[in-house]
Amino acid sequence: MAAVPAPFTWPEFKGPSSRVVKAPKTWQDEAILIPHECIRWWDKELREVLKTFDATPGNEWKIEALFTYIVDYFASCVHHHHDSEEKIYNPWIEAIIKRPVDKSIKPEHAELMKLLDHVATFKGKILSAPQSEKNTQVEEFKKSMEELFVLLENHLECEEKSYPEALYEAKVTEEEDGAKVGEVLMSMGMDGNMRFLPVVIYTMCEWKGPKEAFEFLATKVPPPVQEEFKKSWLKDFHENQLQVLAALKTDTPPPVPNALAAPFAWPQFKGPSSRVIKAPKTWQDEAILIPHECIRWWDQELREVLKTYDAAPGTEWKTKALFKYITEYYTACVHHHHDSEEKIYNPWIEAIIKRPVDKSIKPEHQELMKMLDLVASFKSKILSAPQAQKEVHVKEFKKTMEDLFELLENHLECEERSYPEALYEAKVSEEEDGAKVGEIFVSLGVDGNMRFLPVVIYTMCEWKGPKAAFEFLATKVPPPAQEELKKSWLQDFHNNQLKVLHALKTDEPLFEVQPGCQPVCCSVM
Repeated sequence: MAAVPAPFTWPEFKGPSSRVVKAPKTWQDEAILIPHECIRWWDKELREVLKTFDATPGNEWKIEALFTYIVDYFASCVHHHHDSEEKIYNPWIEAIIKRPVDKSIKPEHAELMKLLDHVATFKGKILSAPQSEKNTQVEEFKKSMEELFVLLENHLECEEKSYPEALYEAKVTEEEDGAKVGEVLMSMGMDGNMRFLPVVIYTMCEWKGPKEAFEFLATKVPPPVQEEFKKSWLKDFHENQLQVLAALKTDTPPPVPNALAAPFAWPQFKGPSSRVIKAPKTWQDEAILIPHECIRWWDQELREVLKTYDAAPGTEWKTKALFKYITEYYTACVHHHHDSEEKIYNPWIEAIIKRPVDKSIKPEHQELMKMLDLVASFKSKILSAPQAQKEVHVKEFKKTMEDLFELLENHLECEERSYPEALYEAKVSEEEDGAKVGEIFVSLGVDGNMRFLPVVIYTMCEWKGPKAAFEFLATKVPPPAQEELKKSWLQDFHNNQLKVLHALKTDEPLFEVQPGCQPVCCSVM
């Protein structure tokens, strides 16, 4: 049987990793090894990962990648395997043999499911803990994972003694057993099979041999599933399992599937910068972070710029570039965000809940708009003043900006408590909320979206992860806006946001040199 083409190397035969069925002789022995060898492979891989896993600064991407893998692949598949034994397989075989397969199986399943759910809670605990306490949470997480691995191994050992005995006693045929296993696979759905089947074939190469594994695929797996397996599931296994596990064992982030081409490097996951929503759990939490993480990114970048800004002689370009950036990008986007809350979003949600989202929001919006307008007035003051007076105006400008940043952070904190609560109370769906947000994006116009959308995707890479950010772009942003983003908006973000901010922090004038000419100011001037 020819090997199935794959973007990775299929493993060679090693023999079963089971402590019980070391040399399977019958189909009854092999039947239980098919899922169990997958589980032991996941356990072994995750044990390797956990040897070096910690929560030191800069490792936030590891936390995101590890828990995404555990929840979406490991826990999801293990959970379904044991759940389907309880609901599909065991009732069938026990009705034939008229006894439990083993009395310990049901309570062990309940304990395993509880522990799997518990393990998933550590992502939020680790991300939200102060840095000094993160590794304490990591150690507790590792301890829980080791408890899970030990419990799983003992449970698999018990089942590998019990299920073959039950099958011999029931005297069912391999075809009858296969039909019942087919029901289990059907219950997984396409997404579940995408996660599980590649691991079945990969591990079967190890415990039974590549030839036998490919023969199993060709003869036991329905043709439509074989086609999906070859067309896209092996690619998913390579990108979202093998490459992720390999990266987690090193300090190099995994390649991002379907990463968007850009003239800059997309950032890695760090987690939200919010003081309130440190580990978002629902779409209601995430909805408010989409604009707010942009605003906090702008604030942080401008704070860095202002550390060295002084309007010294010869740096007039800095004043012009800084105020152009503040006016055309920062202020324009922040102004529109709060204006659209007042005119579009708040009237909608408040009509449903029949109360203000929060009584402080409207007066704070008015104060913020006033301060944003005040900030812009400093450009002419600084440029037109005598050098001795410039320093006074710069000092006033910096204080005004710091007051604005502080007011904004407190305002965002208030909204990050209020809006999720309002959404829960309103009981609107994610689609209904998305439709209203869509009205806001339309109201931004083409130029507004050119300024805002790249920052949405860039910051979402940091607070939610690159994979999630690109999925959001592909599924939530209208195709025409996606095309404009790729065609020119990312270039504008690179030229007129990232490069400008970099220049303002480093004293590198924003000049472009034309052949045979003196340096001239670039477009941001």
